[in-house]
Amino acid sequence: MKNIIFALATLLLTSTALAQWAWREGNTTVFSDQPPPANIAPSQIIRQPAGSTRPAKPGEPGEAAKTNDKSAPAKPGSSTQPKSMAEREAEFRERREKQAEQEKKAAEEAAKKQQLSQECERSRSYLKSLQEGIRVRSGPDNAVMGDEERQKEIQRVQKQVSDACK
Repeated sequence: MKNIIFALATLLLTSTALAQWAWREGNTTVFSDQPPPANIAPSQIIRQPAGSTRPAKPGEPGEAAKTNDKSAPAKPGSSTQPKSMAEREAEFRERREKQAEQEKKAAEEAAKKQQLSQECERSRSYLKSLQEGIRVRSGPDNAVMGDEERQKEIQRVQKQVSDACK
């Protein structure tokens, strides 16, 4: 008895697996090894075999008429056939490369922004030290700046702050 039930279950499961076409007809899904009738809209087709075309509706030009028409160039990606695994893989890799490139640009911009922020903070700190009159040594002889040198350095650092801290 168990063998008969198992055989029937296997038969039912394999019969739907052999059906290559699937489409919605009302509230039901129809599985068949034949294409759907002409009154089924393409949007209702759930699955079709790879490389197959659906017969044209009466009054529509057939597939042969479409392929023999050389006056209108075919648009890439306008095919209604599903893409092959290689095409999907290539598109996936391309999207992944673009995403990695965008992430790299974002990381570079963040690093540049952080570097500018640090430079701004350093310049402001140095300017504050100069303005408060803290002794600053400069030059090759490491001498303390005089008032005239300090004013020139303040002006230079103020320009640097205005450029770095935009």
